[in-house]
Amino acid sequence: MVHRRARAAAPGWPPSLSANATAWFIAARIEHGRGKLGTPGDRAARTEGLREQTRARRWGIFFKLLTFAFLFVALLAVAGALTVSQRSCLDKCTAQVELRGELDADGPASAENVMAGLQAAFKNKGTQGVVLRINSPGGSPVQAGEINDEIRRLRVQYPAIPI
Repeated sequence: MVHRRARAAAPGWPPSLSANATAWFIAARIEHGRGKLGTPGDRAARTEGLREQTRARRWGIFFKLLTFAFLFVALLAVAGALTVSQRSCLDKCTAQVELRGELDADGPASAENVMAGLQAAFKNKGTQGVVLRINSPGGSPVQAGEINDEIRRLRVQYPAIPI
Protein backbone atom coordinates (compact mmCIF):
# COMPACT_ATOMS: atom_id res chain seq x y z
CA MET A 1 0.00 0.00 0.00
CA VAL A 2 2.85 2.37 0.78
CA HIS A 3 4.42 1.81 -2.60
CA ARG A 4 1.23 2.63 -4.46
CA ARG A 5 0.90 5.93 -2.66
CA ALA A 6 4.58 6.67 -3.31
CA ARG A 7 4.12 5.95 -6.99
CA ALA A 8 1.03 8.06 -7.28
CA ALA A 9 2.60 10.94 -5.36
CA ALA A 10 5.94 10.90 -7.18
CA PRO A 11 6.24 14.30 -8.89
CA GLY A 12 7.30 14.43 -12.54
CA TRP A 13 6.71 10.78 -13.35
CA PRO A 14 3.19 10.31 -14.68
CA PRO A 15 2.66 6.72 -15.84
CA SER A 16 1.61 7.79 -19.34
CA LEU A 17 5.03 9.33 -20.06
CA SER A 18 7.26 6.58 -18.68
CA ALA A 19 8.95 4.06 -20.97
CA ASN A 20 7.27 1.18 -19.19
CA ALA A 21 5.72 0.41 -15.83
CA THR A 22 8.89 -1.12 -14.42
CA ALA A 23 11.01 1.93 -15.19
CA TRP A 24 8.37 4.20 -13.66
CA PHE A 25 8.18 2.06 -10.54
CA ILE A 26 11.97 2.13 -10.13
CA ALA A 27 12.09 5.89 -10.60
CA ALA A 28 9.33 6.38 -8.03
CA ARG A 29 11.14 4.16 -5.54
CA ILE A 30 14.41 6.06 -6.01
CA GLU A 31 12.67 9.42 -5.73
CA HIS A 32 10.70 8.33 -2.68
CA GLY A 33 13.95 7.28 -1.00
CA ARG A 34 15.44 10.74 -1.84
CA GLY A 35 17.96 9.47 -4.34
CA LYS A 36 19.15 6.49 -2.33
CA LEU A 37 19.24 3.12 -3.97
CA GLY A 38 17.68 1.60 -0.89
CA THR A 39 17.68 -2.06 -0.05
CA PRO A 40 19.19 -4.88 -2.10
CA GLY A 41 15.64 -5.66 -3.28
CA ASP A 42 15.43 -2.15 -4.77
CA ARG A 43 18.73 -2.68 -6.57
CA ALA A 44 17.51 -6.02 -7.92
CA ALA A 45 14.27 -4.44 -9.16
CA ARG A 46 16.24 -1.63 -10.81
CA THR A 47 18.60 -4.10 -12.46
CA GLU A 48 15.69 -6.22 -13.68
CA GLY A 49 14.00 -3.12 -15.09
CA LEU A 50 17.14 -2.18 -16.98
CA ARG A 51 17.45 -5.72 -18.32
CA GLU A 52 13.86 -5.58 -19.51
CA GLN A 53 14.47 -2.26 -21.25
CA THR A 54 17.61 -3.65 -22.89
CA ARG A 55 15.72 -6.71 -24.12
CA ALA A 56 12.91 -4.56 -25.47
CA ARG A 57 15.37 -2.29 -27.26
CA ARG A 58 17.24 -5.25 -28.77
CA TRP A 59 14.04 -6.84 -30.03
CA GLY A 60 13.00 -3.51 -31.48
CA ILE A 61 16.30 -3.20 -33.33
CA PHE A 62 16.04 -6.81 -34.51
CA PHE A 63 12.58 -6.33 -35.99
CA LYS A 64 13.56 -3.04 -37.61
CA LEU A 65 16.55 -4.73 -39.26
CA LEU A 66 14.39 -7.68 -40.30
CA THR A 67 11.88 -5.30 -41.90
CA PHE A 68 14.67 -3.43 -43.66
CA ALA A 69 16.16 -6.68 -44.98
CA PHE A 70 12.76 -7.84 -46.24
CA LEU A 71 12.14 -4.53 -48.01
CA PHE A 72 15.64 -4.63 -49.52
CA VAL A 73 15.11 -8.14 -50.90
CA ALA A 74 11.68 -7.16 -52.22
CA LEU A 75 13.17 -4.10 -53.91
CA LEU A 76 15.87 -6.22 -55.55
CA ALA A 77 13.25 -8.70 -56.77
CA VAL A 78 11.11 -5.93 -58.26
CA ALA A 79 14.13 -4.26 -59.85
CA GLY A 80 15.23 -7.57 -61.33
CA ALA A 81 11.77 -8.23 -62.73
CA LEU A 82 11.51 -4.77 -64.28
CA THR A 83 14.87 -4.73 -66.01
CA VAL A 84 14.97 -6.02 -69.51
CA SER A 85 17.56 -8.72 -69.48
CA GLN A 86 19.49 -9.17 -72.65
CA ARG A 87 21.37 -12.40 -72.66
CA SER A 88 24.61 -12.34 -74.51
CA CYS A 89 26.85 -15.26 -75.10
CA LEU A 90 30.61 -15.06 -74.97
CA ASP A 91 31.23 -17.94 -77.34
CA LYS A 92 29.10 -19.46 -80.08
CA CYS A 93 25.34 -19.54 -79.50
CA THR A 94 21.99 -19.63 -81.19
CA ALA A 95 19.65 -16.72 -80.53
CA GLN A 96 15.92 -17.25 -80.14
CA VAL A 97 13.33 -14.56 -80.82
CA GLU A 98 9.90 -15.51 -79.57
CA LEU A 99 6.66 -14.14 -80.96
CA ARG A 100 3.52 -15.01 -78.97
CA GLY A 101 0.03 -13.79 -79.56
CA GLU A 102 -1.80 -11.83 -82.20
CA LEU A 103 0.20 -9.42 -84.36
CA ASP A 104 -1.03 -6.04 -83.26
CA ALA A 105 0.56 -2.58 -83.16
CA ASP A 106 -0.31 -2.13 -79.47
CA GLY A 107 0.28 -5.69 -78.21
CA PRO A 108 3.37 -7.53 -77.02
CA ALA A 109 3.71 -9.17 -80.44
CA SER A 110 4.03 -5.87 -82.29
CA ALA A 111 6.42 -5.44 -85.17
CA GLU A 112 8.42 -2.92 -83.14
CA ASN A 113 9.10 -5.44 -80.34
CA VAL A 114 9.92 -8.31 -82.70
CA MET A 115 12.23 -6.15 -84.80
CA ALA A 116 14.09 -4.96 -81.68
CA GLY A 117 14.60 -8.60 -80.65
CA LEU A 118 15.79 -9.58 -84.12
CA GLN A 119 18.26 -6.68 -84.27
CA ALA A 120 19.67 -7.53 -80.82
CA ALA A 121 20.04 -11.18 -81.83
CA PHE A 122 21.88 -10.36 -85.04
CA LYS A 123 24.13 -7.70 -83.45
CA ASN A 124 25.46 -10.11 -80.81
CA LYS A 125 29.01 -11.15 -81.75
CA GLY A 126 28.61 -14.79 -80.66
CA THR A 127 25.41 -15.48 -82.61
CA GLN A 128 25.79 -18.40 -85.02
CA GLY A 129 22.14 -18.54 -85.98
CA VAL A 130 18.74 -17.07 -85.13
CA VAL A 131 15.60 -19.09 -84.44
CA LEU A 132 12.23 -17.42 -84.78
CA ARG A 133 9.73 -19.16 -82.51
CA ILE A 134 6.24 -18.09 -83.56
CA ASN A 135 3.01 -18.97 -81.78
CA SER A 136 0.50 -16.62 -83.34
CA PRO A 137 -2.97 -16.94 -84.81
CA GLY A 138 -2.15 -14.14 -87.23
CA GLY A 139 -3.21 -10.56 -86.96
CA SER A 140 -2.36 -7.35 -88.73
CA PRO A 141 -0.94 -7.86 -92.24
CA VAL A 142 0.89 -4.53 -91.92
CA GLN A 143 2.72 -5.76 -88.82
CA ALA A 144 3.56 -9.07 -90.53
CA GLY A 145 4.89 -7.18 -93.55
CA GLU A 146 7.15 -5.00 -91.37
CA ILE A 147 8.56 -8.07 -89.63
CA ASN A 148 9.15 -9.78 -93.00
CA ASP A 149 10.92 -6.70 -94.38
CA GLU A 150 13.17 -6.54 -91.30
CA ILE A 151 14.07 -10.24 -91.64
CA ARG A 152 15.02 -9.72 -95.29
CA ARG A 153 17.07 -6.61 -94.43
CA LEU A 154 18.94 -8.43 -91.64
CA ARG A 155 19.64 -11.42 -93.94
CA VAL A 156 21.33 -9.07 -96.41
CA GLN A 157 23.21 -7.20 -93.67
CA TYR A 158 24.38 -10.41 -91.90
CA PRO A 159 24.72 -13.09 -94.62
CA ALA A 160 26.80 -15.44 -92.41
CA ILE A 161 24.04 -15.81 -89.81
CA PRO A 162 21.22 -18.14 -90.86
CA ILE A 163 17.67 -17.59 -89.68
